[in-house]
Amino acid sequence: MGKRQRKSKMSPKAKRTALNMLIVIMSVAIVFFALLLIFQTREISVVGTVHSSDADVLRWINQDNLSINSLYIFLRYHNRQTDLPPAVERVTVRLQSPWQVELQVVEKPVYGYVFYRYYWLYFDRNGIASIVTEEPIPDILYIEGLDIDTEEIKLGEMLLVEDESIFNSIRETVSMLNELTLQPDRFVVVEDSITLYFGERRVLLGNRGFRDRVAQIPPIFAELEERYPEQSGTLHLERYEHSDALIRFVPSGN
Repeated sequence: MGKRQRKSKMSPKAKRTALNMLIVIMSVAIVFFALLLIFQTREISVVGTVHSSDADVLRWINQDNLSINSLYIFLRYHNRQTDLPPAVERVTVRLQSPWQVELQVVEKPVYGYVFYRYYWLYFDRNGIASIVTEEPIPDILYIEGLDIDTEEIKLGEMLLVEDESIFNSIRETVSMLNELTLQPDRFVVVEDSITLYFGERRVLLGNRGFRDRVAQIPPIFAELEERYPEQSGTLHLERYEHSDALIRFVPSGN
């Protein structure tokens, strides 16, 4: 007669271990499905937009198929500073309730705009195209003379120019103008040099040292108003380097 095979039996300890593992797996599954049910995204609001639109931000977040879960949005996008819409610098996520999400947006500062195919195209501190509008945004400078390759313009990418350092010059000049609350009527780029127009007065800034040169404008204009009110002409700052340098103002017609 053949030998009977003995059936293997699990020890009580092995049974307890298997039961505990099953309980853990079921508990995790219950928690997971509970989170899916409780944190279903029903409403997303956007605050903080100034120049861009809420719709752009909502379109960006809704591209993520998992944004149907509000907890996922918080964990993935809270304090996010990369892979954002072109006009946005940072996004902070706030859960107002398990199903209500608020996206708090900080936009990139806008440093100027150019005219592009019947629209106004704005760029940030690095010359990256960030916003397109049908009407000019108040208090943003129109940059004349900026030679841009209009065939290669894409939002979120740098505007293509012959010398990218011009955007550093624009940033430095605009930052100082804002700091001094100066608003020129025209901002003109000629190759690597910048010229500003204030009414009938032209200011030549040259191609470097923009902060120091722009800082000379208010006191010189104040003195001109005192001595020669409404005198038009050209203020030569293109060679200004230090405080004891000679600054020339050439009246129109001379």
